[in-house]
Amino acid sequence: MHPDCDTQGVGSWLNRVDDGLAQRELEPEQVRGLQRCARTIDESVDADGPLWKTCRNCDECWRRVGRDRFPERMQPRLPWIGPRYPQRRILLVGINSRDDGDSLAEVDAIGWILDGLRAGRRQVGGRSSFHFRAAAAADAVARSQDGRPLDVAPEPRQVADALLGIARVQAVQCAPLGGRRGPTPEMVAKCPPFLLGAQLENLAPLVVIALGHYAHVGVQRAVPVRWSSLWRENDGHFARGVATIAQREAAILALHHPAASSWAGSFRSLIGSLESALAPAVEPS
Repeated sequence: MHPDCDTQGVGSWLNRVDDGLAQRELEPEQVRGLQRCARTIDESVDADGPLWKTCRNCDECWRRVGRDRFPERMQPRLPWIGPRYPQRRILLVGINSRDDGDSLAEVDAIGWILDGLRAGRRQVGGRSSFHFRAAAAADAVARSQDGRPLDVAPEPRQVADALLGIARVQAVQCAPLGGRRGPTPEMVAKCPPFLLGAQLENLAPLVVIALGHYAHVGVQRAVPVRWSSLWRENDGHFARGVATIAQREAAILALHHPAASSWAGSFRSLIGSLESALAPAVEPS
């Protein structure tokens, strides 16, 4: 499915994001992470057709979806893995991807998100602030890792390059057509233990940021989480815990969906939590 997972192939993918990224020396761990994720997908899903036809859970997940909502193309997505991810290991988990169903949709998305944020736009890819706010959360975690001051009101240009230090995956791979393209309950139940759990192991994050309720639920279904700070203890805005991923502890930070009106309270709670306990960082070699 992904024959170009060598260094040259990964470089060509990064060229789709930013002309400068493919010109720099690629991190070996960045390439290996993509190779591991591609291998997992190839071993788990038949590439000869859309997920609604080839996934082992397709009958159950799509049985209540009208045929007019079946996308023509729906491939499993490779994660975005930034060039600085091996030094940060910050993983963003979304609910599902409302894209064209291409396997490199996550990689392509980072390109236009970076362009928009670097141009100073809060609303990127439409009228939503989702991507700016997600980048702001990643920037806050990176600042915490470094022991730098946290900013409760960051600007888009300030947070853009935080995306170079993250990996980005989706809790659910499928997105029916129509409306907000949200996943069915069966997708939320079946997909995270099937593919998200394997991607977490492959990427070995130190910090997982779950963006929205279904992403939070998806992470819990993919890995056992031991919560230390509950939603009810943070006015319903935030939760924090730890999980063992790839044989080491990772911080799990659960926030509201970045497009939600309650995001401001969720982001303030994240800042407060990071001020109380710094995010885990990669130890210097």
